Amino acid sequence: MLLTLSLIATIGSQQPIATPLHYSCATADKNFYLLRLIEDDSAVQRIVFQDPKFEDITNRQQSLVKKAFTETNFEKIDLLEEFCYSDAKNAEISAEFQDLFDKYPSVRTFVASKLRPSGAYQLFSGLSDRDLIAKAWLECAKGINRIIRSYGLQTIDTPSPQIDAPLYEAKTMKQYGGFIKSMFGYLTENSKSTDSFFTLSRELSFQLLRFHNRDEAGRLEPLEKLGNRLSYQNAAKTAWGNYPYSVILVPGLGPENTIQRVSPLPRMLLKLVAEKWRAKAAPFIAVTGGYCYPNRTPYAESLEMKRTLMDEYGVPEKAILIDPHARHTTTNIRNVIRLMFRYRFPMDKPGLIFTNTYQADDIVAKSFEVRCQKVFGYQPATYKRIKPFEVEFMPSLNSLTLDPSDPLDP
Repeated sequence: MLLTLSLIATIGSQQPIATPLHYSCATADKNFYLLRLIEDDSAVQRIVFQDPKFEDITNRQQSLVKKAFTETNFEKIDLLEEFCYSDAKNAEISAEFQDLFDKYPSVRTFVASKLRPSGAYQLFSGLSDRDLIAKAWLECAKGINRIIRSYGLQTIDTPSPQIDAPLYEAKTMKQYGGFIKSMFGYLTENSKSTDSFFTLSRELSFQLLRFHNRDEAGRLEPLEKLGNRLSYQNAAKTAWGNYPYSVILVPGLGPENTIQRVSPLPRMLLKLVAEKWRAKAAPFIAVTGGYCYPNRTPYAESLEMKRTLMDEYGVPEKAILIDPHARHTTTNIRNVIRLMFRYRFPMDKPGLIFTNTYQADDIVAKSFEVRCQKVFGYQPATYKRIKPFEVEFMPSLNSLTLDPSDPLDP
């Protein structure tokens, strides 16, 4: 029996499946995809939700939210810390997931047929299935802790405060404690006897993001049914061999005002991009940039670039991909690679980044490699400078890895 379990635990060579991920609530699910998968699998959900060790955590959290809401004048925001997961608690939870993996065939099937093929934790694909589910939980816990501490307690900074800071400041807003108490009241009314050890912490994290109007990660999803519907359908009919590149990627460079919907440099370059597309350099143009510059802008840069390509340069919608979530050059590239894979672009074919000279200089510089390693723990692509405005890239499947350390664009 031990030998059998050991062999099963090492199975894990499946490649991720090239299909869009399923989200019930994109803002939360992108950050905590393991938890979405658990809730979508009735057998595994039942095992996890009824596990005695996990139930102890659930019961404690439920009693805490009731206390916070019902106790007179209870407005202590430091109770939020109780919904984070300490290193010791995470070690217990990870070990319990591994025990469930050993005990239940349905959990082993879940990891092999759903968790691993999702690609959501692709960076850790070298782990055994047994260790992968434990690592996936740690990633979820990391995201929950970051959101609660940066948007709730506000004891740590957000990744990029100039474009992702909380809307309300806990130290200066008189009613902040009252808002948090009301949030606990919502959780009290919303909690159920069937909740799991992660339900309340995840919901609290989601409500904190909504409270601060930081739901950017879920905006315009599902892309394959909305803004990218035609290009998603078109990709399935594309003769890729007729083009030297799979896509022309146009990174964002957001304007610092709300007067210009598209920054002057990208707007100027879009004409050249359209000409490049007409010359059949690639069948698709991918424009990338979210709701970031200036802070809390009502415009997603990628949508505005798409509109410019269509209205001013006659590029058809079916040839344009949008990524309305990226907030940095690093994620411009990573997110488009995700779309390429999910929409079944050939991943062994190079893409072409078309941008201004100084952004191109940055992408091929050693410092960009260092930056990606620090932010992601991997390189989303390899690069080769072709011309002043052009950088060829080869995508890496590690880019599929969801990253809850940046909750606005995980």
